[in-house]
Amino acid sequence: MIYSQENSFEYGEIRDAEWQLEIYEKDPEAGAVVLFDIGSSSLIEAGTYNLETSYKRHCRIKILGKSGYNKSEIKLIFNKSEKFKALNAASYNLVDGKVVKKEVEPETIFEEQINAYYSRKKFTLPDIQVGTIIEYSYEIEMPFD
Repeated sequence: MIYSQENSFEYGEIRDAEWQLEIYEKDPEAGAVVLFDIGSSSLIEAGTYNLETSYKRHCRIKILGKSGYNKSEIKLIFNKSEKFKALNAASYNLVDGKVVKKEVEPETIFEEQINAYYSRKKFTLPDIQVGTIIEYSYEIEMPFD
């Protein structure tokens, strides 16, 4: 298996260095910075002589300024033949030195048809402010043709 980034970040485990980041040195005016965005694909058996592709993605973003609030609006485009197997999303804030996690509620995840072939899942992460860390992960399975 080949990784473009080391996949050592567990969902929900925010590192101290991520909380301490207040300015992205390469772009001090940035409203947000992607801490990591990791994806992987694998083939899975789906019955006799059938295979499916499983795609997993995990993304974490730190909000550095008000201009980065729009990063909390997530839009995931997928082909109609693909099936979402899992979708997790949460925002994290430090309040009095403690991490407060707010998960996206399932009823706030919307799906819309783009055209005959593609749809889009949309949601907005809650309680966004400067310093918030947002995170989402999902898994999609699709027929292997």
